[in-house]
Amino acid sequence: MDAVASRGMLYRRHYTNGVNTRESMPTLFFSRYFIRPIFPFTNGIFYKPRELFRALDDEAVSFTRALSDAGIRTAGISAHQWFLPETELARQFDEWYDLPRELEYEKRYGYPQAAAVVDRAIAWIESTEPRDEFLLYLHLMDTHFPHFLEEDAREFFGADDYAAEGFDELGQPVDRSAAVTGTDREYLDALYDGDLRYADRELGRLFEFLRGRGELDTTLIAILSDHGEQLLHEPGLFAHGDWREPVARTPMILAYPGHVPVGETEALTQNVDLHPTLLRLLDVPMPAKKSADGLDLLSGLEGGERPFVLARNGARFGDTKFLCWFDDLYYEQVAAGNAQLWGRYAELELYDLAADPTEQRNLWAEDPARSTEVLRRYADATRPYLTRYLEATADVQPPGEFAVFPSHVAPQPGLPTCPSPGSFDDLDALPSERGWIHCTDGRGAFLMAKVGAEPLEATLPVPSGSYDVQFSLDGACRIRIEGAADEGDVLLEGRPLGDHVVLRFNTEVEQVDVTGGELRFRLTPVEGRAARLYAIGFRPHGEDPTDDAENAERLEALRQLGYTE
Repeated sequence: MDAVASRGMLYRRHYTNGVNTRESMPTLFFSRYFIRPIFPFTNGIFYKPRELFRALDDEAVSFTRALSDAGIRTAGISAHQWFLPETELARQFDEWYDLPRELEYEKRYGYPQAAAVVDRAIAWIESTEPRDEFLLYLHLMDTHFPHFLEEDAREFFGADDYAAEGFDELGQPVDRSAAVTGTDREYLDALYDGDLRYADRELGRLFEFLRGRGELDTTLIAILSDHGEQLLHEPGLFAHGDWREPVARTPMILAYPGHVPVGETEALTQNVDLHPTLLRLLDVPMPAKKSADGLDLLSGLEGGERPFVLARNGARFGDTKFLCWFDDLYYEQVAAGNAQLWGRYAELELYDLAADPTEQRNLWAEDPARSTEVLRRYADATRPYLTRYLEATADVQPPGEFAVFPSHVAPQPGLPTCPSPGSFDDLDALPSERGWIHCTDGRGAFLMAKVGAEPLEATLPVPSGSYDVQFSLDGACRIRIEGAADEGDVLLEGRPLGDHVVLRFNTEVEQVDVTGGELRFRLTPVEGRAARLYAIGFRPHGEDPTDDAENAERLEALRQLGYTE
């Protein structure tokens, strides 16, 4: 990848517009700061109630669709488990190759490795003629967990007999409440760097193949990422998380001899810029009545420093970095020009990256005048994009599936509500009813149980019908559901990663018959375990997800229950 960068432009202050794949990928392909998810109900990827009826705005078009309509063949090859051929993302391409479902691969990795992706890419390119025009998108997963101490990692680490007692079998730290330091730090970095080197070497094999065909210098190569990783350099900051620099600031390389200048730039750039830049480089005009939120990087920066980089979870204005976790209510108020609710969000984060590049000193409370001005700038900058996003609605929900968050659950008796704690350790200090709490904040709403909590009876308004129900949960508890084909208790369990930290797991209960417009269930905590219920997803059992009549009926039922207007 460094060799490719030496032949093109390296963007050193480049940012993603989301903190995870679900948020970031749609912004990349459609060049939209705010856009609905384009993934199905699978592997715990839920549509939130307010997302159910979001649509693409009339001016939105993916760069792949724009290129395809201009006569350029488009294909995607993905190692990602979520990118099923029926997803809206995959449908933006003329051809889509879903390797997790097409190939046999070693399951411990969780996905096909880079070698399989590159093999398929080479075979696909070999099927084209040397002068064919095409866009080929490759999605690699090797810098995601799991990571193992294999050959490349051993070269970085320098040993192969380290006990690694602080890590689980997937290479993840067991205790995430403290920063990883010392030999553990060297070990974790080696795991990550080893897989990065492996992916880099496999990409090099692809580039050498292009060179051998005499096509390297006539091929535009773009290398970028949908997000970075936080690897416990600070306590509690692991994996994707907030829009901090390790997650938000990612590499971007563009190489196209004779078309892209050679060098490096410190200009602020972002993933939404790829769309208009690709169209410019490939001499494809923006389709009529379509638009992009990003800038064409070949000409859009000529007027000087851009005013901002935006994400749903933060912004950068020059060297001022702002982090937020606003809920939909806030964004609706911003779009309406109403500032009265801003006071609800007293504890945000503000950093001066010039003086504090690793975001150690939160200036939000320390410098209220600056904080107020940044919040105003963020609202002003996002308002036109938010307005367009909120006004783009559809008459039908995504095929068949929807999710409901625990803020809609009605426990008996009622529960106290409080801000969500940072960890299970903090639960004991919170007020509760029989050990249960409703916890809410800008990031979501959760139903939480302390260790030793009593069984809880609860109901949830849901359109009557037969569903497969999926529960997303940290910790462990048992659930008994009225109307379930299996009338016994079902264990809902997240796998422990230490004494207090868990990984959210999803448990599906098949064929639950909901009657009377209510899902009725009882939650019983497992002895010695706390629990947090994150979301409940519903897939209509045995229905055709493309049946418009069934979707229309369910849509009206959801409206009647207050989940949407």
